[in-house]
Formats: sequence, structure tokens, C-alpha cells
Amino acid sequence: MKTRSPQAACGSSSVRSKLRRFRCSSAQASFKTFDGLIINVEGFTVTGNGPGGDKHYIVLKPAFDEALARQFHVAATPPAPTSGSAAPGEKSAPTGPAAPGAKAESDVDATLLKGREETKALSAKVQGWAYEVPSYKYEGIFKPLEQLLKPKEQPNKKNSQKP
Repeated sequence: MKTRSPQAACGSSSVRSKLRRFRCSSAQASFKTFDGLIINVEGFTVTGNGPGGDKHYIVLKPAFDEALARQFHVAATPPAPTSGSAAPGEKSAPTGPAAPGAKAESDVDATLLKGREETKALSAKVQGWAYEVPSYKYEGIFKPLEQLLKPKEQPNKKNSQKP
């Protein structure tokens, strides 16, 4: 659910002064994709005294990482020619690329351009919006580090002592 509620903007310094009556806590998460798209998520919890209780909001901030996109770029390869593609008595045309470096660079540039355009379009859609999310989804996105790590095993005193 989209909302432009001032309660959702607790993290914004321009709105903070107007929201002194609300108590907010915030969290951050970042999701990176192999094509270079990065979604930074800022979460805010507004403590409410009413029947609805606490409300949870997220703000999405897309970004593009060109180095990440280049690192995981997979060049499109043309299909290999089949051995029986030429008619009998004819020689098949050479199938190698004329300029492999130029083709690969144009492929990478096209991928980077597509990624930048996707990020720009996504930014235009989500800019200025805060999305209200249910508490279980909010807690799933912003899990504390202690819940993600396996607890350390305490050394057993009986095993550590020598008889």
C-alpha cells in the first residue's frame, strides 16, 4: 500500500521537526542483483497509541552499480552452426565474428545502458513514496544480526577440565 503519510517520513530531516509527537525507529537493508541494480530499503516504525498500534513503512531507493554489472556480465554468444547447414556442393560461409572485441564491448554497453534506464524508471516510480507493510514482512526484511547468526556454543566445563 502506497502512502504519503507524514508519519512514514520519520527519517527525513525536513519532516522530523513536524513529527515530534511521533516516535520512530529506523532500519536499513540493501539488495544487490547481478545486473547491477541495487535497492536500498529504509524502514521506519511509527509507534501509535491508537487501535492500529505500530505502523511499519519502507522507502525504496534504487541505484545502479556499473562495476557490479560488468563483473557479472555474461556475453551473448551466437548459436553454433550445424554441420549440415550448407547445401551439397556449396562451401559454408565463415562463422567467426569480424571484430570480437567491438561486439563484446557493444554488448556490455547495451547491458549497462539497459540497467541505467531500468534504474531511472524504477526511481521515477518510487521516489517520494513510503509503502506501509505488515509487521511480519517488515521483520523479515530487517531481521537483527543476532537472529541471522548461529549462537556460539559455550564450552562445556566438564569437558574442559582435566581429571
